[in-house]
Amino acid sequence: MLAAVGPRSLNKQVLNALAQSGGDIRIYTPLEAGQAARKVESVSAVRLASDQLRQSTGEENLDIAIQASRERLMSDAEQAVSLAIPRAQQGQVHLSEITLLSEAVKSGQPLADVRTEIARQVSSGELIQLDSVAGAGNRILVPRVAYEMEKSIIRHIAEGKDAVQPLMSLTPASVLSGLTAGQREATRTVLENTDRFMAIQGYAGVGKTTQFRAVMGALNTLSESVRPQVIGLGPTHRAVHEMREAGVDARTLASFLSETRQAIQAGETPDFRNVLFLTDESSMVGNRDMAELYQLVAAGGGRMVSSGDTAQLQAVSTCPAIESIIAGQVETSLRQVDDVSLLQVPRQAGAWIPEKSVMEIRESEKEPEQGQTAAQEALKPEQLSPARTDIIAAIRDDWMGRTPEAQQQTLIMAELNADRHAINEAIHAARHEKGDTGAEERTFTVLEPLRVPDNALRAAETFAEYTGAVAMMNERYWTVADVNPQDGVVTLRNTDGESVLISPQQNTAQDISLFTHHELTLSQGDRVRFTRSDTDRGYVANSLWEVAGFAQEGAIRFRQGEQEKIVDPQSMTEDRHIDLAYALTVYGVQGASERFAIALTGTEGGRKRMASLESTYVTWSRAKEHVQVYTDNLEDWQQQVRQSDGGKTAHDLLHEKSDRESDTGNRLLATASRLDETALGRRVLAENGLEGETMARFIAAGKKYPSPYVALPVWTRHGKEAGALLTEIRIEDDGMRVVLSEESRLRAGEDAQFAGLQASRNGQTLIADDAQTALRLAQENPESGVVIRLHGEERLLNAARLTGGRITEPDEVARTVRSVAEAESVAKAEDPITLPPDEQQKQAEAQEKAARELAEQARRELLSVAPQKDEDKRDPLLSADDERRLSDGTERESRELDETVREAVAGGRGARQQVREQMQRTEREWVVKMPEKEIELEKTLGGD
Repeated sequence: MLAAVGPRSLNKQVLNALAQSGGDIRIYTPLEAGQAARKVESVSAVRLASDQLRQSTGEENLDIAIQASRERLMSDAEQAVSLAIPRAQQGQVHLSEITLLSEAVKSGQPLADVRTEIARQVSSGELIQLDSVAGAGNRILVPRVAYEMEKSIIRHIAEGKDAVQPLMSLTPASVLSGLTAGQREATRTVLENTDRFMAIQGYAGVGKTTQFRAVMGALNTLSESVRPQVIGLGPTHRAVHEMREAGVDARTLASFLSETRQAIQAGETPDFRNVLFLTDESSMVGNRDMAELYQLVAAGGGRMVSSGDTAQLQAVSTCPAIESIIAGQVETSLRQVDDVSLLQVPRQAGAWIPEKSVMEIRESEKEPEQGQTAAQEALKPEQLSPARTDIIAAIRDDWMGRTPEAQQQTLIMAELNADRHAINEAIHAARHEKGDTGAEERTFTVLEPLRVPDNALRAAETFAEYTGAVAMMNERYWTVADVNPQDGVVTLRNTDGESVLISPQQNTAQDISLFTHHELTLSQGDRVRFTRSDTDRGYVANSLWEVAGFAQEGAIRFRQGEQEKIVDPQSMTEDRHIDLAYALTVYGVQGASERFAIALTGTEGGRKRMASLESTYVTWSRAKEHVQVYTDNLEDWQQQVRQSDGGKTAHDLLHEKSDRESDTGNRLLATASRLDETALGRRVLAENGLEGETMARFIAAGKKYPSPYVALPVWTRHGKEAGALLTEIRIEDDGMRVVLSEESRLRAGEDAQFAGLQASRNGQTLIADDAQTALRLAQENPESGVVIRLHGEERLLNAARLTGGRITEPDEVARTVRSVAEAESVAKAEDPITLPPDEQQKQAEAQEKAARELAEQARRELLSVAPQKDEDKRDPLLSADDERRLSDGTERESRELDETVREAVAGGRGARQQVREQMQRTEREWVVKMPEKEIELEKTLGGD
């Protein structure tokens, strides 16, 4: 049997049908041989539905499993609310109760039932109600599933730490040659890391794609038996195209998730144990898809590297305008863009040249007279008035005036599809009129994707808005013929007259994409692109082609270098996913870059809601040499960008107070001076004996804080900036003494756990559990880093990055203390003790003697492993004040031991058991907390 099978049809059902049809089966597929073989091998044996049901419910008894499965089903009202939540969110993580009510009743459920269900979900915590959140509104709802989704991403990343073997123990030097320092470090991290999930962070132009090539080159040096399969995932076809250019076998994230869902529904178990996922432009992926991807990779035993732009880390290399827009400085960024010379763009003789790099072109409020327009058209280009009123025409003339080479190297970007179509049509008409394209024009009906809100197709009422649209379901094309909101049924009909009924609310297994018809006029020489990937036909979305000509039967010849394709949109619906490629949307160009760029921004119509810092950053960062900006209202656009909100996460909403405290502390640190750069700060360091590299900052007195403060940076356990620890500086005795307050103020988030006091210069970082202990550690160890643990017993991760030194755990101290405790009976037997006549007094003195001897031995052992600046130098003599303070500490220690001994005698407990418990407590304090009194005793003995 010979079978032509598409890539998505290589599933269990198709292979089983083929297996029953013959003994010699040969499959023809557009997939590569290795990829096709892996898909065939991944198809598992047939599994009974009862076995799948038992596995999904965890119940061995079939009747119990069936009942458990039924109980998981939602009620009609619950399903209506669940499907309405994404529509009510409108792209945000929060929603209002009124909007949720209005969306939920579209399913046909009674208003009272929907209201009751919403109240139930609020009461049970499925919907979290917040009274007031800045920037979000009052009485808003946050779905708990969104919060849990964010937590699941974080949990999978944490659980993936040190969970896999490195791909390579050592990266070959040949692979790293020619890379920047950042690219080399990132490549080593990918290949030598033991974490399941990794991230590469960097702004546009830093070479993330180049680094992918280096990773692929290193992996290709491995033998086939150990070489992992590399799967690239991108949120857009442009990102997929860029990854393929780097040699990565890539596909869109949506297609990968869809195929994997179908495989799981068919009973297959994905196995990714030898798979490396490379996710590009990951910042464009929503939480829902990202959480599903992390879960699939973790469950399948794979590993993943996510690459994308972030606004948290400093760029490795970028231009001033991009740096300014990252910092939110819109006016500065525009000025820097405008300062770039227009002479960098090669232009044809006599071409129209914009006055500057940032042009404001407003539409004329009054229509020009007909005679005036004709007169202007008769003028030469250099005689035209510079005051233009058509922004689309300005972009057209700018692009047309560039040399052919510069045209090929210019990327035109627009926020709206309507603007993109207008620019494409204007440039096509201008090229045809000028003779740059063939004289023959042909118009075709093509398909343009419709942007459908999440879950909009799960309700019949919202489906009705797309009546007449083309629907693609299971790789087949249908027309939305009829929608019956009362019955909740949609009728789809194809060109062969076949009809199919679907229930949008119950549709959980069918992926439906919608398209609308669009008229496209083409000439020979036009630049075109595919708008959808089709593996069967070899079409790659966003790949650029040129119209080489037309066939007599109406087909189009596409050319790309030496390669040609015949596309027939008139007779083949699958060939209608094409469009002109002179201009693209900002969303579609992410991941691309060119020498020059032209950007259309503004606030007229739908452009206003698209204006944001994020889209501006994408626009600025696409050009390597020059970006030309056109806007319909510069002042309004700048204001809209400044006020734009990147969107809040569930964590942002639920932890708003904590984030606000953290931001306040971080701002205080950002505006503070280094402590050693001010006179008062230097006095604080000198009078506290701090000679090391301090991490403290100085906050001068002001209106809100009339006293000066010392500020220490505060971090979470994972090393994220979380605020500041503030300690007041007090000047006493008429300026003769500068002291620090015993109490500190924590302006930080609720997850703040560590504060940095001193940076490391010897690769070692010490941890203290209070400020006084930290000060003494810093005095004794000026070369070591010192960190204050604010609460808990956890270790600071990424300490080397924050302080320059790794956390040093006193393992030798713990072993020494344990050995002393175990030798307690031997030491007691060897000590000469004079027995008094009173047995009770004898027991008390024996306990006191044993406790003091053991404590003294442990302290001496502790000193032997304490870090020193120089082994050949003895500690300097202490001052009289230091000796007095340390002597007081010794006396307090002795009194505490005396009280412990007397309590043990009064309680009637045996001497041996009590001393052992005391030593165990002392051991825990030394190893975990390093109490202040022990440090004092160390200094006393060292000084002697």
